[in-house]
Amino acid sequence: MKRYLKLISLFLLPLLAFFTFLEFALREIPNDFKYKAQYLEKKGDSIEILILGSSHSLSFLRPMYFEQKTFNSANLNQTLKFDYFILEKYIRNLPNLKSVILPVSYGSFFVDLSDSKDKWRIKDYKMYMGYRAGNPLAYRLEVTNGSTPAQLQAVMDYYLKGKNQINCSENGFGIKFSRDPQTNMELTGKMVALRHNSACKYENVEGNIEALRGVLDLCKKNNITVYLYTAPAYHTYRENINKGFLKRSYALTDSITSLYPNVRYKNYFEDDRFKKDMYRDVDHLNEKGAEFFTKLFLEENGINLKE
Repeated sequence: MKRYLKLISLFLLPLLAFFTFLEFALREIPNDFKYKAQYLEKKGDSIEILILGSSHSLSFLRPMYFEQKTFNSANLNQTLKFDYFILEKYIRNLPNLKSVILPVSYGSFFVDLSDSKDKWRIKDYKMYMGYRAGNPLAYRLEVTNGSTPAQLQAVMDYYLKGKNQINCSENGFGIKFSRDPQTNMELTGKMVALRHNSACKYENVEGNIEALRGVLDLCKKNNITVYLYTAPAYHTYRENINKGFLKRSYALTDSITSLYPNVRYKNYFEDDRFKKDMYRDVDHLNEKGAEFFTKLFLEENGINLKE
């Protein structure tokens, strides 16, 4: 028995050492979450406009065009619950915050990151931004949230080539994401819409309403203006989404915003001013589209454009 345990130890100890090394190596690689958390902590007193949200703000609104100091703290697949978490945690670091901008997308009220295929992203909020809700033992390690070959490649890219995992600009805009080549939107519109339809669940509505109202209540308390919007989407996507979810989303948005005098809302979902060459895919804009959207958004909301 002792010999058997010794053999197991000889096998497991090198594995434990390897994965311990890999974990520490991965945590040292700069990424968007570490960068944005540090920015909010150290430079928050300079921010006058804070952009929250998912990819529908990460690659849609470019802070460089804002006259006021603006920071984009959006992240891919960031849900309303994490928008509220970020604002609540860092608002003490934002004494000069005047406005918050937040997209209310087709699925915003119906999606919960914790029951989606992208739930692994929760580890970034826990490890790099101090999120503590939910299971305290889950999503605490890099090595348990991804493939080992991909993680080894990331380590080699950083330590041998100096390639980090920061994909945003200095002010938080999602540069890499907006520069990806355009997809075939005629072919992919239905597929993407059906995937999003399947991710929507009515049981998530209550929690997302609570999170959105948390954002709005916090802003009201601190005399902060909130700008909500629904982002534009290409027609092949719009034609295939669940109209029941969309109608409910509009109704919820109108109902909630009517309770807050500090909130403004604009709907660009079916706006035909966004042409095909402005899209990266059926529900995201490219760099050209982001520039157009940002300037249009500023103009229509009376926010000063940088000269």
